[in-house]
Amino acid sequence: MHDPVRTVDRQVWRGGSPAEGMRAIPEETAIALTYNGGTYAVMMGTPQDLGDFAVGFSLSEGIIRSPEGIESLDIVQLDDGIELRMWLAQSKADRLSERRRHIAGPTGCGICGIDSIAEAVRPAAIVGEGRSFSPREITAAIQSIPSLQAINTETRAVHAAALWMPARGIVALREDVGRHNALDKLAGALALQAGPRQRGHGIADQPGLGRDGAEDRDHRRAADGGRLRPDRAGGTDGGCRRHYAGCDCTQRRV
Repeated sequence: MHDPVRTVDRQVWRGGSPAEGMRAIPEETAIALTYNGGTYAVMMGTPQDLGDFAVGFSLSEGIIRSPEGIESLDIVQLDDGIELRMWLAQSKADRLSERRRHIAGPTGCGICGIDSIAEAVRPAAIVGEGRSFSPREITAAIQSIPSLQAINTETRAVHAAALWMPARGIVALREDVGRHNALDKLAGALALQAGPRQRGHGIADQPGLGRDGAEDRDHRRAADGGRLRPDRAGGTDGGCRRHYAGCDCTQRRV
């Protein structure tokens, strides 16, 4: 299995002179998601929690409705990456024709490669009313993330998605170089646990990167029943349009 963190030589310029040393960086691996023998997508991601990723990606894409929709899953090590080899019942496999895409997903973007504009801007699922959270609760949830980010503590270079609940704090957290991948991993982990995600509060930490892929992440949160996800970055016009169209899974700046 690929290690999610690598140590490399580095050279930095400080005080007017170069200095050499070592630093940890996150591994970024090509991960192919295949169903019934056909490749559906290739994403660049962190080679950790891959079972969660396979399930969460499949749920977010609408390929399955529950983890039981995947009859078998093999994580196959390849020379140039990893294959998440899934087999579905034929009725589930037929869903693939509804939203087929063959992509090499760059880090941080989950929408590149979709083969029609209509599919890229399709309406997100409408999420029903849920619990309201105070600014104090939201701040507490966000502040509780960093100490649980093992890879980010070591590399300062990955994203995290987490589920926070008022009485319990963070109950699940997943990390990845791609923020949409982290969200899919979290969705998969919660689905496999059959936990009460609807009663919790999904959050994502996004250190220092832009708003790429916001459209796709809103669809993914809606597919998983998520209502609110505070964000450290600003919103986008697409997010505003989705909000006013009735999708309330868009970002709230904190």
